[in-house]
Amino acid sequence: MKNTGLIMIIGLMGLACSATFQINTADTQQPSQQNPSINIALNKPATASSYWYFDEYSLFPPAAAVDGKTGEANCADKVKGGQSYWLLADQRLGWVQVDLGAEYDIIKIRWLNTHNGTCQDRATTRYHIEVSSDPNNATGGREVAQGSMDIETNPSFMEKSFTPAVVGRYVRFVVDGYYKNGGGLNELEVYGTQK
Repeated sequence: MKNTGLIMIIGLMGLACSATFQINTADTQQPSQQNPSINIALNKPATASSYWYFDEYSLFPPAAAVDGKTGEANCADKVKGGQSYWLLADQRLGWVQVDLGAEYDIIKIRWLNTHNGTCQDRATTRYHIEVSSDPNNATGGREVAQGSMDIETNPSFMEKSFTPAVVGRYVRFVVDGYYKNGGGLNELEVYGTQK
């Protein structure tokens, strides 16, 4: 009798472990891009109409707008790779664009202005944001947000949510006005689920 009871307990424990294992396996198989709380623009390919470059220590490429880093190092510091934000070339209007890699139902976009570190001589003052399925916006990107920003030494994220979702693969932040030497963007985040 004692052995039968022990076998039943072990059998029930085996079923419980089996059920738990199956649930965990299912959870790990869900693709992360289906989680709308994950920034789908993070470290995706980015391009720009131009970017500010002085030397190997002072460059602000488009990839810096989607690197997940929001700090702004002293603009006078010669720290290789220390810049984590995108700047346009001197006194030009232009854009930075992220390729999400596939079409998404975009539910939210967030963006953070730059002030170019302690130099505080560059920022975007007017902008609009476009979403498109065409990398060149040849068919015209859909404008989903527009507005103005001030230069701030401690900027906070701005955001726009969409109901219903906006469908697109490319998200373009366009600088329509800038402060002093030029415009730029510290960070661009996109949230949604893959179609």
